[in-house]
Amino acid sequence: MVQAPILALPDFDKMFEIETDASGFWIPNDQFVQQMVAAIGKGQAPKGGHPCNFKTYQRLHEWFWPDMRKNMQKYVQVCLVCQQSKASSLRPAGLLQPLPILTRIWEDISLNFVDGLPRSSGVDTVLVVVDRLSKYAHFIGIKHPYTAQSVAQVVYGREPLALLRFEKGSTSVATLEEQLLESDAVLDDVKASLFRAQQRMQKYADAGRRDVVFQVGEQVFLKLQPYRQHSLARRPCEKLSARFYGPFSILERVGNVAYRL
Repeated sequence: MVQAPILALPDFDKMFEIETDASGFWIPNDQFVQQMVAAIGKGQAPKGGHPCNFKTYQRLHEWFWPDMRKNMQKYVQVCLVCQQSKASSLRPAGLLQPLPILTRIWEDISLNFVDGLPRSSGVDTVLVVVDRLSKYAHFIGIKHPYTAQSVAQVVYGREPLALLRFEKGSTSVATLEEQLLESDAVLDDVKASLFRAQQRMQKYADAGRRDVVFQVGEQVFLKLQPYRQHSLARRPCEKLSARFYGPFSILERVGNVAYRL
């Protein structure tokens, strides 16, 4: 009797070659070899540059391995030089955080200094004090040099007065009560208008933002202005400075969109 020949698998412990008539080079399923070939296509050598996914894939058109395009895309995405130097095409992270609307006037004020003015009567600076709720402003003339203590004395000059909210029926003067009620009604309208304005501004601002939340222990990149940052060593050409620095580990979440690195 004649038995049909049985095809046996090759001994993978020994060196062997596979001859085909296909063009190109086949890369074995070896992660180290695939990363070396990807590094050649990515241009890790001097003067090679750091091209995008498509250009890197085009450079390696003579090579092939399973899931080559996906592996190439993943390799380019984790490239440290590209993440630090190239501009991000994603929308800014973090939604708009509106300031809380105040309930009483003069609870929260803003200070601004207009300096560099011609000296007049010994005054060369204007201190602008604005109430955030009523938008009522005071313009006070001061002069250099001034400190935080001197500015506080100028703003207050004495202990701040206690502001009490008017309650209906607390005065026997009808005209005064009517004026105070009208004042409270105006403040209520102001707060309602501020709330609507904040909602409208937040709606349009969040349309171009991403809601991203990070966890403690994760690593992130920090974006710094190349012409303004002074915490890192400055380069001779600020235009070629990295856009992002890191990665840094998140130590604590200190706000809705603020973290300590």
